[in-house]
Amino acid sequence: MIRRLVYGKTKGLRLSILTHEGARIERIVTNLSPLELVPEGCHEIVLEGLIDPPISGVYTIYIEASRSPIIRFEDRLLPLRTIDQGRYLSAPIKMCSDALYRIEISYSCAEYGPIKRVDILREDGVVEPITHHTYSPLSNTITLLGLPPKSRVIAKCIGIVASAQSDERGIASMTLPDAKPPLSICIEIENREGTLSLGCLSDVWGGDVYQAMLSTKPFHRGGESHRAQ
Repeated sequence: MIRRLVYGKTKGLRLSILTHEGARIERIVTNLSPLELVPEGCHEIVLEGLIDPPISGVYTIYIEASRSPIIRFEDRLLPLRTIDQGRYLSAPIKMCSDALYRIEISYSCAEYGPIKRVDILREDGVVEPITHHTYSPLSNTITLLGLPPKSRVIAKCIGIVASAQSDERGIASMTLPDAKPPLSICIEIENREGTLSLGCLSDVWGGDVYQAMLSTKPFHRGGESHRAQ
């Protein structure tokens, strides 16, 4: 048995700022005002997250910036057209309310300053800040507590998607694949006692923290049961 202690799904967009020195500053933003205060030496800004449409329909992305950014929607570039100086509108995109859509906006702050505004426009005329309808994982890893020390932990979906070694405290951190959350995975433990299935998890997001409950779960090896201590 395994239960979630911390939910990695969080409201907003992940903001990554790359400096001229190659350092990367990352944080989750729930509004875009921090973009007006980019650090000195900023080279590039990247905003990424998952759009959760409030209703199904056709949307466009509206951006205010000194120059047109690059937008990737799902697995394709999203064309932008200039409305007037500093204002841009994307090509229409169809989205359903029961799905999440990956978006990435990249922009050179070194040459053109910060992005000032990003909105989503519904076909019924409603305009809202994009951060009102986006989610991001807290990180690209999940953490498991309460494991047998020095055991191999495996996350499976179709094949192995991630694995890690628990430390002497019984803690393991697994890096998730670059797949759009939420994920569904099954967790197994392997050590000298055998193999133990902790069960399957749904709605998995990077940043999740889970507690393994091992008191009544047996390891299996060669047809025998071995209870975890």
